[in-house]
Amino acid sequence: MSLLGVTDSAKGFAWVARLAPPEAVQPLANLPGLGTFGAQLLAARGIGPGEAQTFLRPRLRDLLPDPASLMGFAAFEDAFFAAAQRGETLGILADYDVDGATSAAVLVALLRALGLEFSLYVPDRLEEGYGPSDKAFADFARQGVRTVICLDCGSMAHGPVQRAVAAGLRVLIIDHHLIEGAPPQVTAHINPNQAGCSSGLGSCAAVGVCFTVMVGLRRAAQGRGLACDLDLMQLLDLVALGTVCDVVPLLGLNRAFVLQGLKVWQQTRNLGLQALLGILPKRPTFDGSLAAFQIGPRLNAAGRIGPSDLAARLLTTDDRGEAERLAQELDRLNLRRREIEANTLAEARLALQHQEAEGEDAQSPLNLVANPAWHPGVVGIVAGRLKDSTGKPSIVLGGQAGTRDLTGSGRSVPGYDLGAAVLGLRAQGVLSAGGGHAMAAGLRVSPDRLADLRAGLLASLASLDPADVFVKQRQIDLTLAVGAASAELAQLLTQLHPYGAANPEPKVAVTQARVEFMALAGKNHLRVTLADGAGSKLKGIAFRAAGTALETVLRQGRDRQIHVAGSLNLDDWAGGKTAQILIDDAALAQA
Repeated sequence: MSLLGVTDSAKGFAWVARLAPPEAVQPLANLPGLGTFGAQLLAARGIGPGEAQTFLRPRLRDLLPDPASLMGFAAFEDAFFAAAQRGETLGILADYDVDGATSAAVLVALLRALGLEFSLYVPDRLEEGYGPSDKAFADFARQGVRTVICLDCGSMAHGPVQRAVAAGLRVLIIDHHLIEGAPPQVTAHINPNQAGCSSGLGSCAAVGVCFTVMVGLRRAAQGRGLACDLDLMQLLDLVALGTVCDVVPLLGLNRAFVLQGLKVWQQTRNLGLQALLGILPKRPTFDGSLAAFQIGPRLNAAGRIGPSDLAARLLTTDDRGEAERLAQELDRLNLRRREIEANTLAEARLALQHQEAEGEDAQSPLNLVANPAWHPGVVGIVAGRLKDSTGKPSIVLGGQAGTRDLTGSGRSVPGYDLGAAVLGLRAQGVLSAGGGHAMAAGLRVSPDRLADLRAGLLASLASLDPADVFVKQRQIDLTLAVGAASAELAQLLTQLHPYGAANPEPKVAVTQARVEFMALAGKNHLRVTLADGAGSKLKGIAFRAAGTALETVLRQGRDRQIHVAGSLNLDDWAGGKTAQILIDDAALAQA
């Protein structure tokens, strides 16, 4: 049932309430500092009275497991210190995304503290694709590297890994991706998602797993009489960054990583992060959005359209001048990435329109578009944009250098495990490669098997209830009169920071409001003032809304009552602290 009778908002959404039953809310409402609104928000996220304090104030000391509980840790420890005793240069093979780069930076910090040498390798996205390759292992062998540590990759790279092992390399893996079947036979394999691992770290990003391993290695180093003065807590800025950018659930240990890491960010010792913060156009606010929308995209730009190792080099450099040069290069690449992304998104939307015009079912629960001319470095972002605008799982496939295969990425919606579906199609031989997790996946497919890919995904979607998964819905946590949208409530909502997967930002609907004032801000933003009949007022801003259907409804709100949906936060401009709403959507109130 729609909330407030909104079935087709300005942006085409049905509004639904994200509500918990009263019996789940009441026990929380009795806790100090929460109140009715706070209790409703926690209960709607499945958090009970016994978990509330851990959610609101998570502590690493309570949530970080013993590293020895990680399956494979003992073998990893033995191989690591054996290589150190032999004086080896350790090879680091890291994925090209933020999770891989931050994992590399955490490991490098420990290696430097132990006085160990390393050689860093990040596969080229266009030439090598994801994960270990024969080229990478051959490069290590030429350098005389005998022990290679794979970070955020390797669990499904059977061919290259087994050939490296056969050639005499010792391969150690720290990964977190889902595994189909048996993993490669290596010297040590740490992945909390492998069968038999009881660590409870399966929802962590690779950097969270890597940090836990480093905790164990540092402790083991001290037990072996090795000097190691590394302050691991100072690495939590990196752990927070990789955790947020890999879109893992921000609950439990992940939440503790991010909350503590954001504090470290404010005085970060990492030269790369310092350099990136220094090029931002305005003073940063140290919250999850800084990582997700400002730092993360710049780091990912290298793996998408530039030299894949730039992000890892930036986060591992101990040279301030190099850090500043790399940060500037990443900023430039990010601007170029945005141009390519915008063009690809426009073409992908046209492709979907063409499919519909050619007879494709407009009610299909899946978006699947492909074009070998599309840059593979931006297809994941485009898939996310399509998913957000349509409410459907979306797969976007582009070209891959040196092969006729199409390479792409998918983004899913709650209730549909895309990673599992992709792994299943890979096992059936439909895909040349593929893997991921519930909300995101990567894949490679021959153009001849596109129809089989579509059919397989539709088959996996057929068992789900479209009313639960595929209706384009906007979930609302609280409905408020204008006067109830206060600074005190906005402050209360900050207790739920950081927002992300499994802990979405609370959305409010301000009801029965009128638009007292509206004006253009910048090129395409709208500033508004909402008012009610009691004289209460609330400032708001609608980003990129000029010339859209949202502007049309807001203008109609001058003459009749409307409901406005968005995020309530504190506006501290000019030293004040008042509530404002960041407007996502609006709908006319029913007469």
